[in-house]
Amino acid sequence: MLRHSFSRLVTTVALGAILVHTNGCFDSSTGPSDSTEAPAMPSAERLSFDFSFFQEPPALERASYNNFFNAYIRGVVAGAVTELLLTPPVYAFSLALHTPPTHQEDGSWLWIYTYSQGSEEVQIRLRGEAIDRERVAWQLRVTNLAEGIDKALWFEGETWNDADAGYFVFSDFENGLSDVSRIDWGSDSDGNFLRLTDQNDNPGDSLEFREKGSDKSFTWSDDSDPDQSWYVKWNEATQAGSLRAPDYNGGEKACWDENHRDTVCPDAS
Repeated sequence: MLRHSFSRLVTTVALGAILVHTNGCFDSSTGPSDSTEAPAMPSAERLSFDFSFFQEPPALERASYNNFFNAYIRGVVAGAVTELLLTPPVYAFSLALHTPPTHQEDGSWLWIYTYSQGSEEVQIRLRGEAIDRERVAWQLRVTNLAEGIDKALWFEGETWNDADAGYFVFSDFENGLSDVSRIDWGSDSDGNFLRLTDQNDNPGDSLEFREKGSDKSFTWSDDSDPDQSWYVKWNEATQAGSLRAPDYNGGEKACWDENHRDTVCPDAS
């Protein structure tokens, strides 16, 4: 199972979740937008893991669904981690899409939105600046003066190809830690990918989701001990899939068929 849940980032992410889920007042007034086009932002789909394929099998028939059930449990844990980590930045960018940006004198764009409830006020400032024709640099800063936080850097990174690819590096500003975790997304010969990498507690450990047509997978990679890495693969069209993990089935590949029932694997890869 996932032995690390990016715990250093939890406090920071919790703050972001409060900002986007509470019913406070958001002040999106940032002045008139310049006629020049603002940089593209990554879509929620590109920053979201999709574990909807995995549904708990019937308890009375679970003996026939052992392989799929083990994959389902891994999907539940991985889904909880990714939701905790990715919900705040996804919502932050979604809010910015509905917030008029201002074009700054240095050529950058600034989105400002404020959460306020009673005497509490927390402000998020998102800054995007074109580096060249392809790349855009991003920074998101948080201000909560009641907590002694003033324009603290939450995450920064770059996007390219109209934000279809990029990365963000997160900081735990409340504990004075930088570069605690990283998100990368993009496409290569193996399809689209979204990867979370720990850069603090267990540097190099990562969780990666991939999709190429109907073929999908998620992989946990243990950088310090590759023998502890595992994967789950499936095809949404056929419903069949497989997993390989050191703590299941003696470390051998285990498969399920189109009905999610245990079956003999057609190969050992």
